[in-house]
Amino acid sequence: MSARPAQFQAGTSAVPATQVEISVKCRGLRDLDTFSKSDPMCVMFTKDVKSGQFYEYGRTETIQDNLNPDFVKKFVINYFFEESQKLKFELYDVDSKSAKLSDHDFLGRMECTLGEVVAAGGDFQRPLIGQGKNCGKIICRAEELGNCKEVIHLQMKGSQLDKKDFFGKSDPYLDFTVVHRTEVIKNTLNPTWAPFRATARALCNGDYDSPDLIGEFSTNLRELTRGPGPTNAYEVSLLTCRVEQEYSFLDYIQSGDKLFPALGFGARFPDMSVQHEFALNFTPQNPYCNGIQGVLGAYNNAIKSVQLYGPTNFAPCINHVAKFAATKRDGSCYFVLLIITDGVISDMPQTMQAIVNFVPFREFSQRYGNSSVAVAQAALAREVLAEIPEQVTSYMKMNGFLPRQPSSHAPSAPPPGNKLISLQII
Repeated sequence: MSARPAQFQAGTSAVPATQVEISVKCRGLRDLDTFSKSDPMCVMFTKDVKSGQFYEYGRTETIQDNLNPDFVKKFVINYFFEESQKLKFELYDVDSKSAKLSDHDFLGRMECTLGEVVAAGGDFQRPLIGQGKNCGKIICRAEELGNCKEVIHLQMKGSQLDKKDFFGKSDPYLDFTVVHRTEVIKNTLNPTWAPFRATARALCNGDYDSPDLIGEFSTNLRELTRGPGPTNAYEVSLLTCRVEQEYSFLDYIQSGDKLFPALGFGARFPDMSVQHEFALNFTPQNPYCNGIQGVLGAYNNAIKSVQLYGPTNFAPCINHVAKFAATKRDGSCYFVLLIITDGVISDMPQTMQAIVNFVPFREFSQRYGNSSVAVAQAALAREVLAEIPEQVTSYMKMNGFLPRQPSSHAPSAPPPGNKLISLQII
């Protein structure tokens, strides 16, 4: 739940443009060669959601005679926040030039999700599973591509431009466009460049009748950043030029400390009282759990200490989170309320009133027609989650909040300004 949630519209989420580059290294691989060390190669697989099968995505180079390889080849893959993208890494000792993996000795494998690697914010380490007890470990790191995050803000004005209209003045506009840049041909005054392909939309937005050219000038970004002055006076003059950093969703989530407040509802305590809003770790002053494992641990401990009990009332927890989120407007937290339940909602009118931006599930049911409810529910989950990256970055930019530097050790409680995303687990 964000402090200023945007209106949700089913099916309107933008396709993410986040590409990440995964680097891989291993330590302590098994030695399967008799007179030398193993010659490892790493193969990455992605899992197809429909078939449930893993398919090869790419391979690294083979590093000769090395049990602690740092592979140079990187895997570039699109990151979708709203999907669980299953990955599998397999290590092989390459024994020949054969492209068939079965012709090489298997060293070990590791399965995870791309989200886990991205969320690590640094090295993501897991043991390799294979024959034998100790097959070594694999270390993956995901880095966002396109590290240039500078956005240039320009304003320019024209002065004494040519009159192009017969009965009136010109209707000027300024166009900054690079459609295609050819290759450089050395040492010639009569170059013939290679053919290239461009869409009509990129060339002229589909308009085959070009407008009248009033004038043109050339400059560069370094010159523009010097600001208004004689060197930035052309047929148009520079009024302002400002450079600012444009941070991505990954910049923000990788700076979080992975602490999650978790609440429970509908439980009867040993004193026979029934509560619909309590800290899952029974520490109301600090309901934060360390990572998903911490949430699961708190849940497993809670169900041994209380009795699940009706009625199922959601409104107290929803209102609690809403009030808590309203007090955190310094950019340190961004709240997402996740409710997990298999019970019947007892306070439906109050719950609907508490949820201000109601997500229209009926639109997904109509769109998927005769598909199963599970398919429509999965589509709904993807659409809702797909809204989060844009909401987070828009909210942070609107309020001028910058990403925090990720810390190597998570504190026991969330200090102000050190945690970006807080997930409320009910």
